[in-house]
Amino acid sequence: MLQFKELVDSHLGLIFYGEHLKDLVRKRIEELEKANEQLRQEITEHKKTEEHLQKSQANLAEAQRIAHLGSWNLNLVSNESEWSDEGYRIFGCTPQGFPVAHETFMSFVHPDNRELVQRAIDEAANEGKRYSIDHRTVLSDGSERIVHEEAEVILDETGIAIRMVGTIHDITERKRAEHDLKAAADTAMLYLDLMSHDIRNHLQAILMGADIMKHMELGAEAELLFEIILDSVNNSQSLIKKMQSTCGLLTAPVSARSLSEVLNECLRSLRATYDDVEVEMDMQVREPVVHADDYLELLLMNILENAVVHNDKRIRHVWVTVNEVERGYEVLISDNGPGLTELKKEALFDPERRSGGVGVHKAMNIVRKYHGRISVHDRMTGDPSQGAEFLIWLPKWTYSG
Repeated sequence: MLQFKELVDSHLGLIFYGEHLKDLVRKRIEELEKANEQLRQEITEHKKTEEHLQKSQANLAEAQRIAHLGSWNLNLVSNESEWSDEGYRIFGCTPQGFPVAHETFMSFVHPDNRELVQRAIDEAANEGKRYSIDHRTVLSDGSERIVHEEAEVILDETGIAIRMVGTIHDITERKRAEHDLKAAADTAMLYLDLMSHDIRNHLQAILMGADIMKHMELGAEAELLFEIILDSVNNSQSLIKKMQSTCGLLTAPVSARSLSEVLNECLRSLRATYDDVEVEMDMQVREPVVHADDYLELLLMNILENAVVHNDKRIRHVWVTVNEVERGYEVLISDNGPGLTELKKEALFDPERRSGGVGVHKAMNIVRKYHGRISVHDRMTGDPSQGAEFLIWLPKWTYSG
């Protein structure tokens, strides 16, 4: 009986141990399943991150290709360099077609510019500052291009330069366009100078002939004709002066200009020239500052004079109002003149129709350079007979740095 009881107890113990073992195995399986699920999630997230990174890299590479803008990374310790695919293309090479060293890059720099480029790199590395430089390059096929480089220096924790990262941009077409534009402007100015010289000579001959004839006794009608001739000559000389007045518009630097100061000066000049004109100004803003250059006065004077010389009223009146609109300032110049028909208003700033004279078109070109707007309306909506209103919108000057 004792042996039988021991056997039963042993058997029961084995059964209990087996159940306990099953519980341990089951718990371990559950833990492994949870760990496996977590691992699957981490792998999925990793794949998503990797796919997102690959997509971002592809988008960056495509953007660089479209912009013809490459990037590079120079290790100042090992002298090894890395280029983006577009960096290779800019030099006329197959993307990632060969390992790059700094000497490889310098071999593509035009011999006349190598010293300039190396000096810029050395100064940036020694002083820890960024650099910006334009230089010529010689491609693998021997052709020449012009590139613009921007770079920054990366320092280690002790302040020693260890890396440089930068961009390289092919600006050959832009430089050619700038050269062509300057050449066209120079040619236009040459023709304008020659034409102005010849026209002035002819006008001088007309004046001399008219002066001689004026001393002859030809009667009252001849006197009237002489006045017409003199007025025409003076108008022609004034037209030549206007044509030459914006010869430097394309190259004049844009800076911060006080709109109120310029307007006040223009109105003083207008009152001094036309003492029979009544002028009122309503400045609705304090210290308006705009993006402009030295031609801002010419822009405003052209419109102000236009409001006066075409006004046939006994009392000529000009109103000037300045408001803040959107991200700029709106200058309204109104008059009590004869106004403009809808057809004339539509044609006034249309370069194809050539309406409005030299002054109006010069004003339009100046406004375009400032990225502004100009338009004309009725001073009294729907009634052109009450005069015209010119609207000039100029962007605010934005301070930086």
